[in-house]
Amino acid sequence: MAKTNVFLFTDIEGSTKKWEQYPKEMKKVLSRHDAILTSTIEQHGGEVVKHTGDGVFAVFDDGDPLACALEIQKQFSGEDWGKIGELRVRIGLHAGTADKRGKDYFGQVINRTARVMGVAWGGQVILTTETDNATSLPEGAGLKDMGMHLLKDLGEPQHLLQLVHPDLALKEFPLLHSLTSHHHNLPIQATPFLGREEELGKIMELLRGPSCRLVTLIGPGGIGKTRLAIQAAAEEIERFAHGVYFIPLDSLSSAEFLVSAIAEALKFSFYSKEDEKVQLLNYLREKQLLLILDNFEHLVAGAGMISEVLNVASEVKIMVTSRELLNLRGEWIVQVGGMDVPEGERIDVEGYSAIQLFLHTAERVRTGMEFSDEDKRFVVRICQLVGGLPLGIEIASSWLRSLSCKEIAQEIEKGIDFLETSMRDIPERHRSLRAVFDYSWDLLGETERGALRQLSVFLGGFSREAAEHVAGARLGLLTSLVDKSLLRRHTNGRYEMLDVLRQYVLEKLEEQAEEKEQVLDKHCKYYANFLEERGQQRVGPEYEAMMEDVALEIENVRIAWDRALAKAKDECISKSIACLFWFYRTRGWYHEGHEIFSKAVSTYQGKESKAIFARLLSRKARFIFRLGDLHRAREEFEQSLAMLRKLDLPSEVAFVLNYLGIAYRMLGELDKVMPLHEEALEIFKKLGDKSEIATTLSNISYITTSLGNYSEAQRMEEEVLALNKELGDPYGIAGSLIDLGSLAHTRGELKEAENLYNQSLAISKELKHQYGMGRTLNNLGIVKSSMGDYEGAKQCYQESYEIFSEIGDMSGKAASLTNMGVIYRMQGKFEEAQKMHEETLVICKKTGYQVGHATSLNHLATVAKDQGDLKTAKNLHTEALTICEKIGNPWLISITLENLGEVEWMLDDLKRAIACYRRALKLAVDIDAQPLIMAVVVAIAKVLIRKGQREKALTYLSVAFAHAHGDQELKGEIGDLIAETKTELSRDKIAKAEKDAKALDLVEVAEAVLGSKEGT
Repeated sequence: MAKTNVFLFTDIEGSTKKWEQYPKEMKKVLSRHDAILTSTIEQHGGEVVKHTGDGVFAVFDDGDPLACALEIQKQFSGEDWGKIGELRVRIGLHAGTADKRGKDYFGQVINRTARVMGVAWGGQVILTTETDNATSLPEGAGLKDMGMHLLKDLGEPQHLLQLVHPDLALKEFPLLHSLTSHHHNLPIQATPFLGREEELGKIMELLRGPSCRLVTLIGPGGIGKTRLAIQAAAEEIERFAHGVYFIPLDSLSSAEFLVSAIAEALKFSFYSKEDEKVQLLNYLREKQLLLILDNFEHLVAGAGMISEVLNVASEVKIMVTSRELLNLRGEWIVQVGGMDVPEGERIDVEGYSAIQLFLHTAERVRTGMEFSDEDKRFVVRICQLVGGLPLGIEIASSWLRSLSCKEIAQEIEKGIDFLETSMRDIPERHRSLRAVFDYSWDLLGETERGALRQLSVFLGGFSREAAEHVAGARLGLLTSLVDKSLLRRHTNGRYEMLDVLRQYVLEKLEEQAEEKEQVLDKHCKYYANFLEERGQQRVGPEYEAMMEDVALEIENVRIAWDRALAKAKDECISKSIACLFWFYRTRGWYHEGHEIFSKAVSTYQGKESKAIFARLLSRKARFIFRLGDLHRAREEFEQSLAMLRKLDLPSEVAFVLNYLGIAYRMLGELDKVMPLHEEALEIFKKLGDKSEIATTLSNISYITTSLGNYSEAQRMEEEVLALNKELGDPYGIAGSLIDLGSLAHTRGELKEAENLYNQSLAISKELKHQYGMGRTLNNLGIVKSSMGDYEGAKQCYQESYEIFSEIGDMSGKAASLTNMGVIYRMQGKFEEAQKMHEETLVICKKTGYQVGHATSLNHLATVAKDQGDLKTAKNLHTEALTICEKIGNPWLISITLENLGEVEWMLDDLKRAIACYRRALKLAVDIDAQPLIMAVVVAIAKVLIRKGQREKALTYLSVAFAHAHGDQELKGEIGDLIAETKTELSRDKIAKAEKDAKALDLVEVAEAVLGSKEGT
């Protein structure tokens, strides 16, 4: 058995900079540095294996390595290094067995020791638990647990410890330089990174260069492009403040899904109806990231997306692996060839990376296997035959379980000599792999061949359950295929076939036409059942897990959906509809959701399956609605509803009624809204669907609130909260608390509103629900503003802004900026307020968010008005009005007209002011918006005062005051106006005005205004 040794690496922290500043002094210092290290290591029973430039590599067979490390740090901290100042060294120790060749050592243990040293800071000693187990602590020393860390070798995470002692000069250090301390999603690698020094160095140099933004690693399939890209990213991770992200694209069937794939890797969720690409680009705009787009060759048509990212996000760099050039400007190309292979028949070949990979894989297949000189010659031959391709080497070496090295080489030679092949119908990128795959295929039994053929229909991996249902491949058979490197099993339990191998096996399946049709039908049926099962749960933590399941299988789901459409499999489509809809809605993938449902609607147009068509149409309409085409969405909802009523499908009818009601509400047709929601509520109650009852009650509550009936809205929201608690839906509970908080705020119960928002915020934080946190913080800021806590409000808005910026929610980001602008205006900081609203305006213009665009203009106009610049205010409100009329939002048109009327009033153009108010009031009455009617009535009263009609003004103000139950700020303004008006009137006129007010309500006042020729 090989002996366990302790290995030690040292390095000078910041040596490059010191060499640049003090080249002469560093030569002298390095000599002293080497002498201290050598003598200290030897005194403690160690041996210096070699000097590594600014450090040493040492080994301890016995001795006292920890005492040695401690003494090194003491000596370096106490040494006078002259002009260069202090000289800090970092030390890493690891224990294990390694191959010794001459005086040098090789193997993973050595590489890992260097990586351990690499995470340390100058003055720090870091060791592994293996070192702790193999050594004893010096007197007075202790160990500090640093936790598990992923090192840059990308192997399994390593448990690290720090050596501590009272005599050490430095005792506190920043976070270790490990991958764990940086944002990334780099996958752990099953094999060590071997060789490739030249290519790796070139890529790292390119990534460091300011002029290089796009690096493309090009080479045939199986050449190791992915591993090389991941390693380069790990080495350079410190240069990217917001991390490096690996985005596998081999499962994408089209460039259309590139945006979704990037978003998924970044854990970025789409939260608004704006174009998903725009949202992603805005999210990346201020990020300092490295994106690794892996296996891009089949998406070259979508390479324009890369250019868009690079143009928009100046601090983002992209590394692409592909078999085909992208042909983009600014593309730096790195050609990736095979691993180093020795020439001729040699046995002293361990320094070649291809041989190292073969031997490493062999160790996994046959632990403890020893190679004779003859074996080594055939290992060389095998690596030569596969051209140094890592995939070919791994597959070949996997057969060591049943064949000798000689037999493997002979079997490969029996196949096509891929290095010499001239077959024109075989793509160049496949020639080297085809021989390996043919060899593997020929050695399989028919059962394994059949399973592999049928497993090739999966895209993006598959579960054990799916393999058994679709291909009849049980655990034993899967394990056999994994052992032969024909399948890979991930740590999450999913299986995957390499893309190049899948393409090869698909050719075999194409030769079996009947088998192909049967397995595709099984695949389609399996995923229809898969979706049906996961579509049953729509609340609670189980729902989140279900949606994650769908996300993992999304490529297989797309294949199954397309198969069901192509073959008119009504049952499969029917089972899939609900879950697919909720998945795309929850993920915010509105464009893709619209695309797949539009395709389905077109397929079923005019067919006999009316129920399926109507259900598909209603889901398509929902995505159209989210994408902003309200009129078209309403039309398709109405068409779907008419069909569903005839088909007597109550749950589907209620589903459409709810969404049609929302569409009517957004279009301002409020008289049609309540009947739809009430009918939906009645249906859901009969069906006992508590989740949908809660959703429908919230819809009704929203309308009730907008109409000013706060007590009824409160009752309904409390019922919704109770239902969500009964369902155990934490997301629903958090949402209900926000709605209740908004109602409390409207009633002027600010402390209660603050309490409810804090409860909601606590739940969202526990769930790590970013959107919920952002939304709640925004509302909490509004409450704090109403309480006069402007600094607290700004802090909430800033946190909300940062969250929405992180998740790329532009509408949320705009809302936070708008509210900050309002706070600055209230504080009289008009320059800051204008800056906030201008920034909001830029966001809204870029994202095409028309409502936000108009709102920003209105806020900018208010800032101008407060500064006395009425001309600018009028122009801005007029511009906002044009946008509002274009999008046809009656509520926003009315608000803008009221704002414009106020500017005209301040300009003393009472005729124009009245014209604006009359239009605003007419719209408010048409949509029965009580709070808006009240605000316009107050504005008209101010015109009456200016015209000297104080008695009528007092009547109008008294009516408004009686209705101002919730808006305490407006009620205070009305009270002040009433008090001021009374000072100009006699007691008799005051009494008459108040008597008249008691006989009127808001609508009657509005009708009087609208019926008056002079407008008042």
